[in-house]
Amino acid sequence: MASSELNIVALVYPQPDKLEELSALLATLTQQVQANEPDTLVYYSFANKEGTVISVIER
Repeated sequence: MASSELNIVALVYPQPDKLEELSALLATLTQQVQANEPDTLVYYSFANKEGTVISVIER
């Protein structure tokens, strides 16, 4: 059975001095997606504990 859902995973590698700035921008983007894209089931991002990779998940 085919599914019409699409899962997207983006890995973002921020410069060390830009992690907090990028995290804040992604938090704002997450709010905008949740408010304006009702067909998006899931949208969030998180950084690994080292702060070297941010994963962005959309479904």
